[in-house]
Amino acid sequence: MAIQAEAYAAADFAPEQPAVFHDRMALAPALCLVACDAAGAVLGYLLSHPWLEAAPPALHSALGRLPAAANCWYLHDCAVASRAHGQGMAAALYAPALAQARAQGLVRGALVAVGDAAGYWERLGYRARALGAGQTKLAAYGAGARYMVRALD
Repeated sequence: MAIQAEAYAAADFAPEQPAVFHDRMALAPALCLVACDAAGAVLGYLLSHPWLEAAPPALHSALGRLPAAANCWYLHDCAVASRAHGQGMAAALYAPALAQARAQGLVRGALVAVGDAAGYWERLGYRARALGAGQTKLAAYGAGARYMVRALD
């Protein structure tokens, strides 16, 4: 929770509560990862789960269960402690989660990029996509939030 607070200190939205993190970890433990230093201190995390493309979950909401017809890998959050910036920590979290999503048969990836993160996700192959009527969901993620998708092949 400390890394989330640090990573989103200047964000246009309030940090999510521990219950939201616990919900994601319980539903998709193989797709939720942490990176630690040699002493066991957490340096970063990635929370993700199977979901429905073009229907991002509302921010601050527990899911309760995954949809039976999940058709994409939804990357809910990835954050790295400032002391670990520039060490490739996000990529080290992303790669095994991507491999696990592929192993689960998911062929599309989706996320909501917040702040200035869209450029990072574009370098990983994500592209912005309009959500039509669902675009209003992005308002809770702050100004400039962008829904992004990519093929996982």
